[in-house]
Amino acid sequence: MFDTLGVDVRLRCFTAQMDCDTAFVGGSVEGIVTDIVRAKRMTAGGTSLDYLSKTGAYWQLIASRKSRLKRVNQFGDKMIAMTRYSATDYLCDRVLAGAKLSSMAFRIQVNDVNIRLRMLLNNEMDAVWLAEPLATTARLAGNNVVIDSRDVNKRLGVIAVRKDRTADARRRKQLAAFTKAYNMACDSLNANGMGRYADVLRKYYKVDDRTISALPKLKFNHIEKPRQQDIDLTSTSKK
Repeated sequence: MFDTLGVDVRLRCFTAQMDCDTAFVGGSVEGIVTDIVRAKRMTAGGTSLDYLSKTGAYWQLIASRKSRLKRVNQFGDKMIAMTRYSATDYLCDRVLAGAKLSSMAFRIQVNDVNIRLRMLLNNEMDAVWLAEPLATTARLAGNNVVIDSRDVNKRLGVIAVRKDRTADARRRKQLAAFTKAYNMACDSLNANGMGRYADVLRKYYKVDDRTISALPKLKFNHIEKPRQQDIDLTSTSKK
């Protein structure tokens, strides 16, 4: 769809948020799909950005089926795989803060989401934070969803662009065309479902047909700025 509107969009795919950040901060890419927590950290580090849109991204805290974890208050002395200074770190803050744990829960930094999933499937981690479609793969293997980020009323997924790359008229025109193409893609996904794009999912997410068939029905929204209440969230407490 980008081609039909004359927009040259080249996707750079990463399996770890920190690698994605490095490319964005270093200027080798102009836009980024990220979360508000990491975006605020990049801003604090001196990278000037604009939020183009919120996304429908959500994360699930999924416990190993062998751990028998059903509730957050059972996570004392358990290991949770996440990424520091990110949505998953923030969500750990939120869900653990009010839990009466018998002892401390341990946050283990596992940046590559594919490795995170494998550790769960191999029972090397008590619980992990995953987004779709990897969350579906984890659920299909019999692992238990303990918390869904949608339950805490925080919409943390965003698309951001570097301010220094969108200042001139030519770039703004490209951004307007990108927005139109993105909205068209959302309409196609909503009308035809994820199954129509199975080849894309296999290529970029390395998921199998069973996962693709089991993906939940999601609604993809047009470009829309994030809610101010989400932008104003309190950053994670760690420095």
